[in-house]
Amino acid sequence: MGSPEGVPRRAQSTLEVVVHGGWGAGIQRKAEAGQGAVTLHARPHLRFHVPREKDVARAVVQLFRAAGVWVGNTAQYRPSMVVIGLPDLICFTTRAMFWFECKRPQRQGYHPFQRDTWKSEPLRPDQQAFRDRCVAAGVRHYWGGVIEAEDALIDLGLATRLSSGVLQIGRAA
Repeated sequence: MGSPEGVPRRAQSTLEVVVHGGWGAGIQRKAEAGQGAVTLHARPHLRFHVPREKDVARAVVQLFRAAGVWVGNTAQYRPSMVVIGLPDLICFTTRAMFWFECKRPQRQGYHPFQRDTWKSEPLRPDQQAFRDRCVAAGVRHYWGGVIEAEDALIDLGLATRLSSGVLQIGRAA
């Protein structure tokens, strides 16, 4: 068989690299040697790994601490004697106290590189009851993932969103 389109046979090989782990599992990179073409293909038979709630909580804590928020972790991943529905994080700024319940993204439609697909799982009934008590008492309560944490910082006046969509930590001038 001849080589297609005049490409030498040794330059027809294809290099495939599958990115594993984290939020990038299931991406396949094809680089056609000799042609300089690089394309990314999502492998339809593989699903992306949705981050665990622990991973979401770690990212949220890092974001809050970068904004100068003191964060205490109250998450219990085993049966314990704490109040049922107690949020994962208790947070303090110089002017406010708030709760944050970390939730991982829903599996359905999740894509790690498309922020609009990071829809958080809903609150369980006991978590919703705790949230309702907080709201009734005038205590701030937020829930969700990194996107909702960014929105909480904006609501608290600790960050702004630039026109480019980038979160800027600190007060607007």
